[in-house]
Amino acid sequence: MGCLTPAFSREMGEKLIGMGVWSGNGDADAMWNKAASCIREVASKVLGVSRGNLGGHKGDWWWNGEVQGKVEAKKATYTEWVES
Repeated sequence: MGCLTPAFSREMGEKLIGMGVWSGNGDADAMWNKAASCIREVASKVLGVSRGNLGGHKGDWWWNGEVQGKVEAKKATYTEWVES
């Protein structure tokens, strides 16, 4: 799985041109559906398909023991403040 580099962009463009995506045949809906289908197909072949982020949230990389300790301290302080 890769990101869209200039080389991948050129490769995708060449494949899409070869598929005749940009030919103006049919009504707007048919042209849109053909273009979208071809773009998805070429993108998955050239860039690969992500399986998603299994087991966690996207931003979990920064959540460590130090952060967790500070959050717990903040919650305890807040609880003390509310009870006073």
